[in-house]
Amino acid sequence: MPRTILTTGIAILAAVLSVHAPAFAQETAQPMVCFRAFDEYGQLRHCDHLARLDNYAIQLMNQPEFSGYIVVYAPPSANKQIRDSITDYLVNTRGITAKRLKTIDAGYNTELAEPRIQLFLAPKDFKFDFIEKLDVNLQDFKGMLDAYQHGDDVAISSNTVSDEEESDVPSFGNVAFAAFDEILKAQKNATGYILGFNGADAAPGAWQRVGQLTFEALKEFGLEPGRLKIAYGGQSKETQVQLWIMPKGETPPIKDAASEPPPATAVQIGDFDAVDLGNSKNESAVFNRLLTILRENSRLRACLIVRMEAEAPDDTEEPADAFKLVDKWKNDLTSKHQIVPDRVVLLYSKAEEGRRASVEVWVVPRGQPLPNPEDEQPSNVIKDTQRRP
Repeated sequence: MPRTILTTGIAILAAVLSVHAPAFAQETAQPMVCFRAFDEYGQLRHCDHLARLDNYAIQLMNQPEFSGYIVVYAPPSANKQIRDSITDYLVNTRGITAKRLKTIDAGYNTELAEPRIQLFLAPKDFKFDFIEKLDVNLQDFKGMLDAYQHGDDVAISSNTVSDEEESDVPSFGNVAFAAFDEILKAQKNATGYILGFNGADAAPGAWQRVGQLTFEALKEFGLEPGRLKIAYGGQSKETQVQLWIMPKGETPPIKDAASEPPPATAVQIGDFDAVDLGNSKNESAVFNRLLTILRENSRLRACLIVRMEAEAPDDTEEPADAFKLVDKWKNDLTSKHQIVPDRVVLLYSKAEEGRRASVEVWVVPRGQPLPNPEDEQPSNVIKDTQRRP
């Protein structure tokens, strides 16, 4: 490039800069707005939700000039619980100043049974208007709202507190139940169906027990019991519940309610530690579960396997005497509740190494083999079921 052209170009650029210097300086002095979406998620397990909020808290701590905006899409009652619990965790567990957090109820999520949570970062006093307006009409909903696995274990009380109970883990509440409640209240003539399904290894009546538990939980939302129906949905891989809402005049989800078939082989109700059975409430819960199943299924037998430990337990809690306990159960079943004696079988064996004494409770269809205690400790099995070691 000729030197004269280069010199002329530099001179022109210098002149332009000198004219516009105040404008450049003014624009440079303005703070840059750095609003951004940090995270978005739906229904999560407690530990996963905790990890998301921990990451969010770290960003807020590293950028003190920013505030946190928490947007929640969920039914009203669940929405408030989610926003309150997230705020409580960030403030009281992670130490974020409450003034730096703003929560927003964004209304219903399009997936009514699940929440939708959005975490944003923005400068303080930022005008936040990034709420998505979702088209949700409760009057139009019909069909299955939710399906989920449901445990059918006997409720056992424990003096120990789980890690989940010890930590202030934020809770979603039960969004599906809240949505179920809201839809039925919006549709005055609709019926709510609770379908219970027996899992492959479930004890007889599992579908009814999990259905009844769901029924009781939904009543706490203020729903009229007459608007809820529990029905047997059939067999499935896992014990589960389906929630359906059907308007008046629509075909129910189960047209012809079938009866539950009896189990084809032995089914274990549970394996109960002798220490747990030392608690009278736990003992009653296990016994009543067994009694109910035997009453409702006349072709089933009870098989109780006592597994003894070689050494005394090093516990402060007093364990039940498993031998006396199963004798008492058999006597109560046959004498008080008129269960035919040959429907109650007692077996004895050694406990697994490192385990305390326990009682396994099984139900067995007539004509099917009893569970084999030798599956655990073949060399320690008591062959004579009427003899004590």
